[in-house]
Amino acid sequence: MSDDWEDVRAIAYPVMSKVYPVEDSEADDHLSDAPALLQLLYGRIKVEALLLGNLDLQRDVRLRTSHYVFARIVRLGVFLFKRHKREESDSFDDAYRDQLKTLLDVDEETFARIFILGRRLAIYIGSQAAELSEGSRRAVRKFARTNLHNCKYCGTPLNFEKESKADNAFEIEHLFAQSLGGTSHKSNLAASCNRCNKIKDDKLSFVDFYYETFSLVTDDKENVVPHRLPHVILAIIMRQQGKCFHCTRDFYALAPESITLSRLEFDDYYHFRNCYVACQPCATRLSIDGINVEIPIPKG
Repeated sequence: MSDDWEDVRAIAYPVMSKVYPVEDSEADDHLSDAPALLQLLYGRIKVEALLLGNLDLQRDVRLRTSHYVFARIVRLGVFLFKRHKREESDSFDDAYRDQLKTLLDVDEETFARIFILGRRLAIYIGSQAAELSEGSRRAVRKFARTNLHNCKYCGTPLNFEKESKADNAFEIEHLFAQSLGGTSHKSNLAASCNRCNKIKDDKLSFVDFYYETFSLVTDDKENVVPHRLPHVILAIIMRQQGKCFHCTRDFYALAPESITLSRLEFDDYYHFRNCYVACQPCATRLSIDGINVEIPIPKG
């Protein structure tokens, strides 16, 4: 296994600080399957990124590759499980094993471990065991509303009306995507606004955003194309663990009306790794020269 996995996990994956009143024995049983498979892949995957001087970028390239292979393994299993279930066939294990052999080039011990974890995840997802019950949904909504929870990511105050389609409408966010094996355990649930939940979709981390499209050879903030902003803003918020770059306070605790996107080095142009987001009080106090972004994150 990779020696730096704990550091990678702390940087790449969000952690929920609130605990919701949800009891789910099936989720408990599968809580470690997806992280275990990801750790296994990250420890085995090597990416020729030596030309990259930035160690963080090397890590992110490797992690993004691990996510791709992980998603292939899991989605292949779900596809085959559903097909064989629909056809009432009992040959799922054989079909999945054969398909994995065409995808992977690993030793027998590693393959056996990947197969076991992938199979468990495929059956868990394919049988819809990860779905929250209606009772659990009501419990989470009631708990979040009673305690005035804001969006986990951008911090906007939430609209708890059930039929609301507003950008700040309350939604239950699975921090680790359900479609990739994220459980309905209370540690994997967060309050999110409609806007952030839709932008994040099934991405596991900020490395899964196509943030390389946000690379603009300019130092003029007026030239930053608005439609590129929503995805890169959420990716930066996730990279910063939902905290202001300067004061490190959680956005969900601040409930900001806006945040500011700015550059770390003003001798460098606007690109993902040269940008950060700060809360409005810090932007005002420090006279930050940046792009003011309303919260919830606008559609652009």
